[in-house]
Amino acid sequence: MTAPSQKPAISPHLPSRKALPPFEALRAFDAVARLGGIRKAAQGWSVTTQ
Repeated sequence: MTAPSQKPAISPHLPSRKALPPFEALRAFDAVARLGGIRKAAQGWSVTTQ
């Protein structure tokens, strides 16, 4: 008797990869939240509006 092949368990509660935002957007969101504002985050990323 052979054992049935088992697929790895995948949680139905995890979002699919397509449902996640781009990584750079997450980094920008994190910088804004961590530094307390868009201007401070832009300065931290050396981004200017000139």
